[in-house]
Amino acid sequence: MSWVTQPTSVFAIANLIFGLVVIILNTRGQRGAIFAPFNLTVFLLVSIFAVRPLYMLADQDFYLYGLNAREGFTMASLLGSIALACIAFGYYFSGRRAGRGAYPDEVADPKPKHRYSMYRAAGLSLAMNGAWFVIIAGRGGGSQFIGTIFDGRNETTNAALIGLPAAVGALPTAGAIIVGFVRISMERERSLYVGERLAFWLVILASLVPPLALGGRRYLLPCLVAAAIAVTAKNYQRRVGLRHIGLGFVGFLFLAIVPFVRSTGSRGDSTNIAGAMADYFGREGLVGSLKPFFTSYDTEMFSYIALMVSRVGTTIPYGWGRGTIGDMLLNPLPASVSPYPLWSNQILINTYGTSCGQGVCPVPSFVGVLYYDLGLVGVAFGSFFIGYACRRYPEWLAKSGDYRLLLIFGVAAFMPVLVRGNTINLGYIAFTTILMCALIVRLSRGRREAVVAPDKARSERAQAGISATG
Repeated sequence: MSWVTQPTSVFAIANLIFGLVVIILNTRGQRGAIFAPFNLTVFLLVSIFAVRPLYMLADQDFYLYGLNAREGFTMASLLGSIALACIAFGYYFSGRRAGRGAYPDEVADPKPKHRYSMYRAAGLSLAMNGAWFVIIAGRGGGSQFIGTIFDGRNETTNAALIGLPAAVGALPTAGAIIVGFVRISMERERSLYVGERLAFWLVILASLVPPLALGGRRYLLPCLVAAAIAVTAKNYQRRVGLRHIGLGFVGFLFLAIVPFVRSTGSRGDSTNIAGAMADYFGREGLVGSLKPFFTSYDTEMFSYIALMVSRVGTTIPYGWGRGTIGDMLLNPLPASVSPYPLWSNQILINTYGTSCGQGVCPVPSFVGVLYYDLGLVGVAFGSFFIGYACRRYPEWLAKSGDYRLLLIFGVAAFMPVLVRGNTINLGYIAFTTILMCALIVRLSRGRREAVVAPDKARSERAQAGISATG
């Protein structure tokens, strides 16, 4: 079909309009809904499969690391349309079957089994942060290596960090998820005291430092999302104010600039990332700072999928489980002992002639993973399942407690990186992080007893007083 190989903006425009309408209708100005997995997923899909292709058409630039993705442009846009439509359908279908679920700010007495201490959780989280610095210093040969990292990435730091276990990189992120989980659990009973709020924000800020030093967002973004979910859970349905919109925009701008100032050579005269970001924004301006998010490696998965669609099913076979279940089982194993190569790596080798560790390393997003493993059917059913689960998220967040709440909260924090990255690889990192959190959360507990809501407790005490005097 000739129309498939000719770039067209029809699907990209449709994706943009459909995605924005879905976001507006779903969010309805609610604080909690803005950071819910469904909203973040749709936003990223619009960025990848609507805004990026429109920029590509305007610039007539179809190349990704030297290969021309023009032939698969339209098919990649269509895959984005299928993903968006099926996610929306799954979300709607789940709502029709379940009816209106509870929201986190509507559950007065969720009856968690344990109480948690914010101070204890913060102390443990900061200890995990400290462990990251100790391990990184050991990898680089001493404490002076920490200063080298903060000066920006270079060949020396990259060589020292090769093979760093995912669990080490995830230590600060786990700390942010722990205090976020504890905040949600505690605010079901009472509001946090000033000191507890300060402890929460201290950990969040501390957890951002190591990912910023390395310049990567696979650990940075979950920290920010975890903080946003934890803060808005208590007031999930309250309307967003202008202050929140401004803070959100600044946060997005911050995330858009980070990749372009993470290396030593990109920082100019600045030796720290804050100064380099200010210089970059002053040089590029607002539009110039935001555009690269939609045209560079932040959304390059569109171009990678466009390269794939003309190869997968012809010169490259479908994985039929090897790209999802197979990679899930093999991911924890070192490449030297793995009986088979990762299917995602095989796709990259067949496309570029080199593996991720040896050359270019584009990521496929969950749409690409589902496509190269199971084809169009995989994209449709996988997207439907994601939408179905996203609809139940507010109720799960409201009614879950302890380890189940930790699991739901942790997955929601990692949702943006799971959507846009190599989903299976990042899923292993998310699993490792949540597992660490579960071990530390056990140490954050207070005395083992069911929580009684304050108003209920006062009522019981008053009733006891009446009985005693009667």
